[in-house]
Amino acid sequence: GPQFGAPESLSQLYYLALKECARTLRFGRRAIFLINDIMLQSVRLSLPAAGLRLLAERHCPIGETKAFIVVTERVEGDLSAESQELGEVARRRFDWESIEGRSEWTAL
Repeated sequence: GPQFGAPESLSQLYYLALKECARTLRFGRRAIFLINDIMLQSVRLSLPAAGLRLLAERHCPIGETKAFIVVTERVEGDLSAESQELGEVARRRFDWESIEGRSEWTAL
């Protein structure tokens, strides 16, 4: 956010961080990120080149911050040529969510 710099200048930092995260993951393993809404588009755009596929994304307000949980999976190769549209797979419920979309406390 603004306290750490402009989104444009942070995009490269996010890309490098995502790439390093993917480097340390085994193929098929997942990484989960908590990001604010301002950086969401930058993270989405950085995922394919970093070798991460978007699995799910969920709005998760924290106080007055508009945050998102982003679930990714490490894949083989560079996905930059593939489309990473936020489709049905990314909108599916997390394992711990009920039909209404609320989390089940017993799962946490």
